[in-house]
Amino acid sequence: MTKKSFIFLIIVLLNLFFISDFALAATANHLVISEVTSGVGSANNEFIEIYNPTSSPIVIDNSNFKLKLVNSSNVVSNKTITWVNNIVPAFGYFLFVAGDVGKSPDATFSAQLSSTSGVIISDNNNQVIDMLSWGLLSPPSNSVEGEGIIHSLVTGESLERKSKNSSTLESMIFGGSDYYRGNSEDSDNNLADFIVKDFNEPQSSSSQIEIPEGLSLGENIDPIADCGGNQTFFKNTEISFYGSNSYDLDGNIMGYLWDFGDGSSYDIRENTNHVYSETGSYNLSLKVTDNDGAEDLVFCLINIIDEITYSNKIYLNEVFPAPSSGEEWIEIFNGDTIPVNLNGWTIEDTNGTIIIYTFNNSLIEPDEFLILYKNVSGITLNNTGDGLILKNPDGAIVDQYNYSSTPSDKSWSRIELGSNEWTLDWVASPGLANYAPPNKYPVANAGANINNAKVGENLSFNGSNSSDPDGSIVSYLWNFGDGATASGSQVNHAYSSVGTYQVTLTVKDDDDASSSVNITVTVVAGEILYQNQYSDKIKIVEIMPNPTGVDTEGEYIKISNFDNKDVNLRNWYLDDEDGGSKPFKIDYDLILKPNLSATFYSVDTKILLNNSGDSVQVFDPDKKLIDKVTYFEKAKEDIAYILEKGKWIWNEETEEEDIQEKNEKEIKKENNQIINSEKNTSPEKSEPKPSSSEQAQIILNTSTIEEAEKLISQIEESETIFVESGAVNVKLASSEETKKDKTVFQSDFEDPVKNEKSNPFYQSPFVTVLAMLFCLIVIWRFILLPENLDDFLSKVFSSQKENQEIDNLFK
Repeated sequence: MTKKSFIFLIIVLLNLFFISDFALAATANHLVISEVTSGVGSANNEFIEIYNPTSSPIVIDNSNFKLKLVNSSNVVSNKTITWVNNIVPAFGYFLFVAGDVGKSPDATFSAQLSSTSGVIISDNNNQVIDMLSWGLLSPPSNSVEGEGIIHSLVTGESLERKSKNSSTLESMIFGGSDYYRGNSEDSDNNLADFIVKDFNEPQSSSSQIEIPEGLSLGENIDPIADCGGNQTFFKNTEISFYGSNSYDLDGNIMGYLWDFGDGSSYDIRENTNHVYSETGSYNLSLKVTDNDGAEDLVFCLINIIDEITYSNKIYLNEVFPAPSSGEEWIEIFNGDTIPVNLNGWTIEDTNGTIIIYTFNNSLIEPDEFLILYKNVSGITLNNTGDGLILKNPDGAIVDQYNYSSTPSDKSWSRIELGSNEWTLDWVASPGLANYAPPNKYPVANAGANINNAKVGENLSFNGSNSSDPDGSIVSYLWNFGDGATASGSQVNHAYSSVGTYQVTLTVKDDDDASSSVNITVTVVAGEILYQNQYSDKIKIVEIMPNPTGVDTEGEYIKISNFDNKDVNLRNWYLDDEDGGSKPFKIDYDLILKPNLSATFYSVDTKILLNNSGDSVQVFDPDKKLIDKVTYFEKAKEDIAYILEKGKWIWNEETEEEDIQEKNEKEIKKENNQIINSEKNTSPEKSEPKPSSSEQAQIILNTSTIEEAEKLISQIEESETIFVESGAVNVKLASSEETKKDKTVFQSDFEDPVKNEKSNPFYQSPFVTVLAMLFCLIVIWRFILLPENLDDFLSKVFSSQKENQEIDNLFK
């Protein structure tokens, strides 16, 4: 493709003028693409280098310059350029960078280049200045000049423009005759004008200029010497000095002369080493000479100290084990107030093939970082977890860190120096202080709008589906739109008048950020139907996975109400592990009072617990999980799993207690009644397997036997069961049900996590009962008033038949 004219603003010394005639020639007289790579270390690190083969600087910016890239599908896209510099020096370079290529850019763009791509530079009117295309099979035609380069450009390789037509790979690399002769060959044929290198050398506007053969800037310009600046080193330590940063704007540096300032011999190498044997300050000098005989002399102050102090404030600060592309790295930080030379220090990993890397004259200034890449250290960081140990030259451990499995592109960052707290949640920041990403706002969720609620109806509001993407929600505030407010994830509220109300839920996260959401509640007049009741304090306190005999009859689950209010468990659910038995729905009124418990047997729930391990779960009417307990070990026969003092344990029972339970079985069978006066948080394992909706342990607040009998009749006819506070295991059973006691509740504790059991009186609970009754008779006859007898009896009877027997006993 033929190049078209392109106008650039240029600066020649102190005068401004335009260059407008960019003619075709073997030696270019316009900006050209000089070197391109699609990956430096990783595919996201790219650069495009351009060269100015003219004797005048050229100004480029958004007003007169465009950078376009072509993908493997031959699609052209304009790139947004962020400018750092705008001047391409005469016979100098300009560097466009995506990512990090190890050299400071003149401008940046977003990465796009691949093994098959193209580059176009044009003026603001899309007049092409230069272009380049490459690919293994078919270089993109939209950026081909003449013939495209048939080559798949892999990470690390580059395409570099020749200095002249006869340039070769050997003449264009360091030491070759064309290495310092620029990149001006332009025959409008990509294949002829470029060579493929297996390495890359990005150059920018701050790099040394390179003048093509046969051209010059006119009057010779003196070279510039650079000896590395003022530095501090230790006595008797070999120090490396580099003169390679020296340069000559219009030629090449032909000679170097080092004077170390301590009376020792000189050195004429470009880069040199020296050892100072005494402490003090020395004037190091470097004199360079260019190919026209011009010289430049520069001095650097070298401070030599004689005491080697190993700092204990060198920290492993960040570790990057699992990059999706590019190098793994380890970041080290100097938290000391003085420079620290890591010469002789070592760092090693602890898992797999252990690699020990020894530092060589790596000086870290105070509050500065050192990045150690894998290609330097040879240390491979295991993605599944590894450890690092940093030691000083004496072998003492200065810092160490062990990390666990690491996701791709995540780094482990130390949260605070001096602490062992690390996080995966912060932004990878090699060479910079570790920092947390900005907090994300929580998302409030108040549920759906409520329509046709009744005046006085107790409405449930559930905000538990609110979430925080990077933390946790710490508070919930409800405004019901009628002047009332409440706090908590799940609350209740009733409206006193008809109307439409806007309910606002405001949630706040652990970083004090908040957000709100509104729902609408419409309240109408009408009859209030049954309302579900909720509490987050209904807890599982005991389970029996492996009873003696048939599991389908003897297994049970006991739950307790730790709330300070009554809770009707109608429409609540019990379930085992997901995918196990079908959930059991409590489809009757079951009012559980504070500090009382309810026991559900498998004969009713149909929930069968695995002896080898299982879970038990409690859900509220909205199927929100309220409590869950899991056991992993094999359940022993007839041993309950109980919550005791906040911990779950297997309730190993004594032989004496087993004997007592056996005797109690016999008594219940003979008398067709249930008497259980000991306070015990574990259900009677010897009882027949009950129905969960027929009976309850209660305390009868009646003053006469007749009232108690009346209450029994009401309970037998009702589906509602009340469990009152303070009961002492008084149970109800009709004469027709004595062989299948349907007890589902126990109220035998004030503190549900205690498991205190009464000692058996000899071997017969019946003897114990008779003795207790005798004592009660004595107390009543000589201490209590006779009129209190009926009230006392009402608290210990368990059936109508038993009441009659006790009444006859005391007449």
